[in-house]
Amino acid sequence: MKRELLRSGSRIAGKSLRLFILLSLLFACLDVVFVLINFSSAKHALDDRFAEISNEVQAAFFQAQAATEQSMLQVATLVANEPSVQRLFFAGKQALVGEQSAAATQQELQRIRQKLQGILAMPWEVLARNYDFRQLQFHFGPGSLSFLRVHEPERFGDRMDAVRHTVVTVNQTHKSVSGIETGRMHTGIRGVVPVFFSGSGASGSEYVGALEAGTGFKTTLDNAVRGRKIEMAVLLATRHLQENIWPDILHSLCEKRRPRQGYYVEEATSPKIREILDSVNVAQLHPDLSWRIIDDFDPAILLIHIPLRDFAGQKDRDRDDIGKVMAWQPVAAELALFHKGVRTNILYAVFGFFITELLLYGALHVGISKLETMVEDGKRELAQTVDKLRHSERKFKSMAEFSVDWDVWYGLDGQAIYITPSCEEISGYPRELFYRDPDFFVSIVHPDDMEVFLRHRQDHYVKSTPPAEVTFRIIRKDGEVRWIWHKCQAVFADDGEWQGRRTTNRDITEQKRIEAQLHRLSTTDSLTGAHNRRMFIDLLERELQRSRRYGAIFSLLMFDIDYFKRVNDRYGHDSGDRVLVEVVEVCRQTIRTTDTLARWGGEEFMVLLPLTESDEARSMGERLRKAIAHHDFADVDSLTVSVGVTSLRQLDTMDILLKRVDKALYAAKEAGRNRVVLL
Repeated sequence: MKRELLRSGSRIAGKSLRLFILLSLLFACLDVVFVLINFSSAKHALDDRFAEISNEVQAAFFQAQAATEQSMLQVATLVANEPSVQRLFFAGKQALVGEQSAAATQQELQRIRQKLQGILAMPWEVLARNYDFRQLQFHFGPGSLSFLRVHEPERFGDRMDAVRHTVVTVNQTHKSVSGIETGRMHTGIRGVVPVFFSGSGASGSEYVGALEAGTGFKTTLDNAVRGRKIEMAVLLATRHLQENIWPDILHSLCEKRRPRQGYYVEEATSPKIREILDSVNVAQLHPDLSWRIIDDFDPAILLIHIPLRDFAGQKDRDRDDIGKVMAWQPVAAELALFHKGVRTNILYAVFGFFITELLLYGALHVGISKLETMVEDGKRELAQTVDKLRHSERKFKSMAEFSVDWDVWYGLDGQAIYITPSCEEISGYPRELFYRDPDFFVSIVHPDDMEVFLRHRQDHYVKSTPPAEVTFRIIRKDGEVRWIWHKCQAVFADDGEWQGRRTTNRDITEQKRIEAQLHRLSTTDSLTGAHNRRMFIDLLERELQRSRRYGAIFSLLMFDIDYFKRVNDRYGHDSGDRVLVEVVEVCRQTIRTTDTLARWGGEEFMVLLPLTESDEARSMGERLRKAIAHHDFADVDSLTVSVGVTSLRQLDTMDILLKRVDKALYAAKEAGRNRVVLL
């Protein structure tokens, strides 16, 4: 019996030992599988994060490129709409197709180029110096025949049909286009617009040619990396440059920056691109994977590469890329955190294995049933943990961590759930203030815009309203005023459940500044500072409408500097320009503050006199004539002006009024000049 018990005990002990070994092996395998699953999950999460950064960087670059293209089109359109530019460009086309001798044609074209260059030289200098513009060029069609490069006036007359696809397209379709393109001197972002002329000599609104404005990649890269811990560079394939750029220009470029691996560094926000090109084989970058980890650097970097397509490549996908956009940012912290997580998972697995062994050993003594219960409990806890992790991952991915915009997600209770880091860059205040007090945002809204913002919030910060936008100003912590484009919209889950709302605040201060500058350039004569002809016509039209509505009288003065051509011939055009400036200053000191002065063209000027009868207008003309005649000019001995005066009559239109004042000026000149004639 004793032997049987011993034999039975041995069998039980043997079975328990075998069961213990089998279960130990099973738990060891499970631990290994658990470690591998966690490693794979962490690796996929890291790869997803890098892919997300890559997508955001690409989106930021293309968004910045689109903004630059829009700016180029706006500037080109402003220049193309200038009447004096249209007239000279049309004159150039007429001279080109005329029947004069070749020598006479070239002389006439050169004269027109010089006049056009003189008009645009000062605006071009402002654009090039302050806004990084590279090109302002006029082209005749068909195809692309260079008429004038404002940025390089000594180079003209070359055909670029096979190079300048944007210009060829505009000359074919008479519609504006934009995009990246390489010309004979530069590769950059260009906006090309059609130019029409409807003045004297034209048959209706006659198409003249194409006008382009272009810039490099500096502004685009600066806007794309702003607010990010990332650097960017634009690489151009040397074979593409050799096919398009003039050899002497290309030789000069390559002397400044030596090409590497068949690529020329066109623009970069950091000199580290040279180290990258010396260490990374660009040809081996996988075309279907937009990013790659370079751990040879200290610190390690995430390298993102984007194919660079020009205007022609966007239309024809079979054309080769003209280069690449490279972006990189340090990721040592992310990699260290990943490796730390892997090590932690292994340690947890090993520690868990030993704990499991102890529990298993004790469970064998307590009973198999209790062990099974513990295993089931462990499975349930593991499933709950995985569900929580998945839920947390979905929630995190719904937030745009990597954004230049100041985005805020609000919960159902109105409290901020998440605020992007750009909050501090735009407002100057730490995010914690906005987390603690959701209404703190209202306190930084500019007082003059407070009513607009509060009305927008009252109307749209509710569940049922569609997305809405509003523009206003804020006051940063340092006192600086910035313009903000603000958008709010409701956020819903996949099942349609309302989860709160999201607001986006975008800094558009620079855009507002450029718009104001462009408006000033489009309404003011660049030489004298007086209103230009277009602005004067707008003001005259308003005065006519006011007169028809309220019966108010007004008058016009039109004066011309007598024998002004002699001033240019004797003293030079620079002296002539200074004389025009002095004449405008004398006129401003003579006329009333309610009167409007404009340069009508050349040495002709207009003055609008509101609420002024004809006799009073004639007296004003005499005062103006005497003031100029008695003025001590710096460059000439003396000047006189002839003045035409007229007042509004009952059936007058703008055309009738302008013709009558012009006729009065002509009568003053015919009568011997230096006099005032009223019609």
